[in-house]
Amino acid sequence: MSLGVALALSACLSSCSTLTRTSTTYDVDDHFFSNNEAELTVSTKKAVLTEWKAPKKVVKGGMKNMKSAAVAELLQQNGDADVLIAPQFETYKRKITVKGYPAKYTKFQPKKSE
Repeated sequence: MSLGVALALSACLSSCSTLTRTSTTYDVDDHFFSNNEAELTVSTKKAVLTEWKAPKKVVKGGMKNMKSAAVAELLQQNGDADVLIAPQFETYKRKITVKGYPAKYTKFQPKKSE
C-alpha cells in the first residue's frame, strides 16, 4: 500500500510538459535612400542622460539594444531630436550614461539635379 501511495504522489508531483522561453533579436537594415536634401541643425550644448536604467526587456536584447534605447530616451528628452552626434557611452550592468549633441533635420527639399 505504501508503494502505491508513493507512486501516486510522485505522479502528481511530476510534470508532463516542459516550459521553454526564448527570445530572438533581428538586425534592422538602416540604409535608407531618398531623393531629398535636408539641413542638419546640431545643438551646441552637449546633452547627457545619466545612469539610465534599462528595462529588463531591453537588457535581454543585448548591449547594442540597450545603447539604442538610451539614445532614443536622450533624444526624446531633448526636443525630440532626430539623431545624436558624437555619442559617448558609459555602462555599468543595466545602467547607461549617454552624452552627445542632439541634432534635428530641417528644410527638406527635393534634391537638385546636377
